[in-house]
Amino acid sequence: MATLSLVSVLATVGAWLAFRDVATHGEIDATGKITSKAPDLADGTPFTLTLRVSPGEARDALRLTLAIDNHDPTTPACRPVSSVALTSPPYGGAATPAAIHDGGTFDIPVDPQARTLRIDLTLHTDHGCRMDVTTKEATLHNT
Repeated sequence: MATLSLVSVLATVGAWLAFRDVATHGEIDATGKITSKAPDLADGTPFTLTLRVSPGEARDALRLTLAIDNHDPTTPACRPVSSVALTSPPYGGAATPAAIHDGGTFDIPVDPQARTLRIDLTLHTDHGCRMDVTTKEATLHNT
């Protein structure tokens, strides 16, 4: 009986420690918390995405996946040549990669103490193309 009680206590403590580790260091979906739409952009247009982070969500990196699509569906040739470049990382260090195409992902270092992240980006596309940029996925994580 004592052995069963000891095993039960150890299992409970182990589960609690594992939960705390995930709560403190696990990945957090932030997709719905980021301003996610930059409509009707032309080549060279800068834009900013903003993410508000609560203290319990503090992590040291943001994985950001963007969709780049034609604003006018009759211009399908614009999508493959369009890309988004990170103008300036919100917190020291370099993001990887420096630019992405549709469906690409940035891994951006962030300040774990920051409560508002501003991600400055610039659209690059062919002359005459108009593009929409939206957030497909945003995940806060530790590196």
